[in-house]
Amino acid sequence: MMWQSLGHIYTLGLKELISLRRDPVLLIFVLYALTLQIVIAGEGLSFQVRNASLGIVDEDKTQLSRSIASAFRPPYFSYAQPRTFNEIGAALETRDNDFVLVIPPKFQADLLAGETPHVQINADATAVGQAFIGTNYIRQIVLRKVTEELDILPEDNRLSFGPKIRVRYNPNLISKWQDALVELLIVITMLTILLPGAALLREREHKTLEHLLAMPVRPVEILFAKFWANSIVLLAGAGISMVLVIQGYFGSPMRGSLLLFLVGTFVYQFSTAGIGILLATITRSVPQLGLLAILVIAPIAFLSGAWMPAESMPEQMKILTAISPLTYYSEFANAVVFRGAGIALLWQKLVAMAAIGGVCFGYAMMRLRSHLTIGRV
Repeated sequence: MMWQSLGHIYTLGLKELISLRRDPVLLIFVLYALTLQIVIAGEGLSFQVRNASLGIVDEDKTQLSRSIASAFRPPYFSYAQPRTFNEIGAALETRDNDFVLVIPPKFQADLLAGETPHVQINADATAVGQAFIGTNYIRQIVLRKVTEELDILPEDNRLSFGPKIRVRYNPNLISKWQDALVELLIVITMLTILLPGAALLREREHKTLEHLLAMPVRPVEILFAKFWANSIVLLAGAGISMVLVIQGYFGSPMRGSLLLFLVGTFVYQFSTAGIGILLATITRSVPQLGLLAILVIAPIAFLSGAWMPAESMPEQMKILTAISPLTYYSEFANAVVFRGAGIALLWQKLVAMAAIGGVCFGYAMMRLRSHLTIGRV
């Protein structure tokens, strides 16, 4: 009986793969989502300072001020442009410069005399995030050059008793690594909800569901056939995307096991595919499924902690993060990719995703069985 059931699942899954192969529009969409969409999201959502235009008003004209000017170079800043004090306003208004650094007269002499001269940093704050981060970059570069050239620090920086923050897994704080990985997780979520659900609805639209009803197959066999056929395609796409896009294009490290990442992805697909098939038993067409999926995917994404930590959410929202499968998957993926964690530390995440998938699949199977019984899925 078990081998017969597995045979049914295998045969129905092959039929699903053939159907998917004959749908070039869907294949192009999957390819786009796993490649270009991740590239666009990783490049477009970055808040890092890259090749920012910098002007310098050097009123000191010393070796130190010239050394500071030469320290600004790609990839964070373009090479510094000399400016006069009267040109600051126009340079910022016309966006010729994103930042203008003003080195005051007697800057080097005051430092050597033990005084603390004030360096002025002017920023175009239209892009608030870049202005804040870039200003901090400029400050750090100036302090470093003062230390290197004069072997001293300004008075207000000589004593420091505050904590020293060291970022172990992403020391340069390259946001593209995290942004691209998060986008990959969101794409996997979207596709594993839409594809199995759309496959079930296509059976009805193409009038092939009646053939399934006449065959000696059970609802659970139909469910798992839809699941494995679409999951194996997306699993292969996720692996290729991780290697070619995340690691290849963005240069993100893969400190853990790619195989473990794919195992976690497969378990996560089990939970989200259950959601997709459940939605397919509620809706009557693929367009309806797409609209309803938006209402489901958005809370799953926003309540997962993938974009913002759950600790920053209101207390009522924190409770809902526990029922979002993406919460456990994002923690799992970050631990594997960036920290090199193994199964001994992550098995609880896999169990949580499998439990959510079991609940969704069980309820979807109940609805599918009742619909197949009356012949109106």
